[in-house]
Amino acid sequence: MSTLFKGHSLFLIALLLLMSCQKQAPVAAPQPSEAQPADTVLRLALVPNRDCLPFYYAGQSGIFRRLGLHVQITTYRSQLECDTALLGQSADVGWTEPAYLQAYGKKAGRVTTLWQTATAWQLYVPKKLRIAKVKDIAGRTVAASRHSAALTTMEQALKRVGIQLSDVYCTQVNNLKLRTGMLTSGQVDAAMLCWPYGSWASAGGCKVLYTGKAEEKNGCFVAREKWHKLPRASRQVELLQKARNMALDSLRQKGNAAYSAILQREYGLPASVADTIKY
Repeated sequence: MSTLFKGHSLFLIALLLLMSCQKQAPVAAPQPSEAQPADTVLRLALVPNRDCLPFYYAGQSGIFRRLGLHVQITTYRSQLECDTALLGQSADVGWTEPAYLQAYGKKAGRVTTLWQTATAWQLYVPKKLRIAKVKDIAGRTVAASRHSAALTTMEQALKRVGIQLSDVYCTQVNNLKLRTGMLTSGQVDAAMLCWPYGSWASAGGCKVLYTGKAEEKNGCFVAREKWHKLPRASRQVELLQKARNMALDSLRQKGNAAYSAILQREYGLPASVADTIKY
């Protein structure tokens, strides 16, 4: 009797469990309408510099999402690669420099400027080299990039002390992280850097010989002209600017804690530097 009772009990328990499972509503699969249509996504092309940090933060902090703006961010280590995306079909909005646009000639007509920015470029030298003044880099190797605000700033620095660009060996290194590494490792004698890579160089013992004027409009955000003519573009640009302003406010209020992780992930800075530098 005991064995029969146990058998019936197990049967009843199994039956109850089965009935319970049948009463549970199935998990609903995501509906196609919940997915974001590809033609409403704003493709944002960024390079790791000071001007682009607010957009990285807007993406990380959820500002874009709260504004209902769907953004796909792509990071380009070289400005030339970023410009190729902007002048082609793989980006809608992105950062560049007026100096680059001028060099592209008629191709520059493929983009329209949304707003300008100001970046301070600085001339750095390794601590181990006995270079105390700008004139001392004559005959030295300097890392920069062609058709750039960095190169223009370096020319200004040289002219102030009576040196021409032809008096230095200018090597083109478009990747700012790579350029910083070449400077700190002694592969070049000097380099043109901007924030945050200048802070990284300083942490490595490098020193500044010259600082350009930050108020100069040497950077800009542009939109691909064909995209800019789309009906949705005006509203998306408005939201993008609003997101940028909100991000700037947060970056100033929250300080380093707001962007240290971004500097490590997107800019390639070590934690020891990212945790200490100021925006």
